[in-house]
Amino acid sequence: MSSLAPGFLVGITSAPQVMLWYYSSEQSVEENQLATQFPYFKDVLLDRIGHYVYALIDPRNDQIFYIGEGKGNRLYSHVAEKQISEDMRSAKLSTIHEIEQRGQEVQYLILRHGLTKKEARLIESVLIDLLRHRGQDYGAADLANFQSGHKSWSHGLMTADEIQRRYVSAELDTLPEDAMLININREYTRFDDSEGVLEAVKGNWVMAKWRTEENKYVLAEFQGFVIEVFEVTAWRHHPEIGRYGRYSFSGVPAPDDVRNRYLNRRVPKKRGQSNPIRYTL
Repeated sequence: MSSLAPGFLVGITSAPQVMLWYYSSEQSVEENQLATQFPYFKDVLLDRIGHYVYALIDPRNDQIFYIGEGKGNRLYSHVAEKQISEDMRSAKLSTIHEIEQRGQEVQYLILRHGLTKKEARLIESVLIDLLRHRGQDYGAADLANFQSGHKSWSHGLMTADEIQRRYVSAELDTLPEDAMLININREYTRFDDSEGVLEAVKGNWVMAKWRTEENKYVLAEFQGFVIEVFEVTAWRHHPEIGRYGRYSFSGVPAPDDVRNRYLNRRVPKKRGQSNPIRYTL
């Protein structure tokens, strides 16, 4: 066991004949036979490190592929889980399997220790958000975490615009006759730039032809807020799609006086609204 710095530990030890407890997704599993196959933290160390946040490292590229939090021997449980649950096909277990097939072993880092559970869950959430956003820039491969971090959406990684929208934005109180509102929750990837928003919102959409003739502006809505406003330069009909065809548009960011009127406004909820397109509030 070696200490890198206060609050950081790296630990890989050989395991004698002891009982190993590991954590599955729902419960702890007792497996005596695993004690000779996997490293573990001794009880004297567990008493000192408390809850911690850890990373699993792929030795093939020295990149993080999983972030987790726990206590006890939680960080070593994934390799044991893979040994017992060969039928599981999660990205995490698949990565572990591929590492072992190369004759190598998962590397472990404890990023912070001596934490409360609440603190550990918060740090885990921040790191998952950060590494998913920055990816290879911060030495992380595609994370195998199936879910986002705890409270990721409500308290997780946000841009300055998203902070503004969530806490201080005024509600959208009018939608002019020459504009439509299109929800892109399913099409949009967070943190994309204006071109990414346009790609998500341009269609193909089910609508009447006369709607395209009247609508000059498109407001892109994501998670209840207007995140971009476009001026339509052309509509295109796609008769080959569906029973009546669909429409898509080409566009550019709207002029500032129009854009600033609607950008970052909170969109009022409409009961029973299922169509992603709204022409009125």
